[in-house]
Formats: sequence, C-alpha cells, structure tokens
Amino acid sequence: MRFLRLILSTYFLLFSFVSFTGVYVFIQNIILTHGKLMLILILFSACLSVAGTIFVLAWWSNWREWVFARIWAVAASLLSLSMLHGISLFYYVKGWGAFWQVERGSGIPTIVGVAVLVIFSLPHNQRRIMPE
Repeated sequence: MRFLRLILSTYFLLFSFVSFTGVYVFIQNIILTHGKLMLILILFSACLSVAGTIFVLAWWSNWREWVFARIWAVAASLLSLSMLHGISLFYYVKGWGAFWQVERGSGIPTIVGVAVLVIFSLPHNQRRIMPE
C-alpha cells in the first residue's frame, strides 16, 4: 500500500509543477500590464502559489511519511479536483461545446484524483473486523 501511495502522490508533484509554472507565466504578464488586469494576475498568482505549496506539502509529507500525510493528501486531492472542474466551469461561459471539450481533456486527471482521494482516505492498516 505504501508503494501505491507514493506512486499516486506523484500526482501532487505534477499539479505543483503546473501551479508554479502558472505563477511564473502570470508574473511575467504582471510586468507587462497595468490597471485591473494587473490586480487579477496578482490574485491568480497568489492563489496558484498557495495551491502549489499545498501540493508540494502533500507530496513531501507522503514521501517522508509524516503523521499528517493523509490529511495533506486529501486536502490536495480535493483542491486538484476543484481546480480541474473550476476551469471547466470557466469555459462554460463560452458555451456547452467548450465546456465538454475541457471536461473530456480532464477525464484522466479526474479519475486519478478520485482514486487518490479514495486511497488516501483509507486507514494505513486496514483490517477486516470479524465478530468473535
């Protein structure tokens, strides 16, 4: 079970890489913009920085087997699922076609995110309780 948890925690490492890459791109665009758009980019950069930090903490805590590793993993999994479907809802404004196109592209990450959520929700030493 430990090996499966380590493999699935690389999902968080991937999301942290995407989050910090987004922060890098937003910071480059902040330098070039002014006004309200600059404030929106700063807000998105701050949110992505927090999300990336949560993903890194989830990965690192599972790698080092910290006591709160499962809590970080569940939090990061819920955050990744909300980010995936938040992007889809953003594209819903452009119509159903754009919404379903994004949803089809996020199908595999959603399946992995749900699997991570289920695996990390289970206790470490899961045993069947047999009546005596």
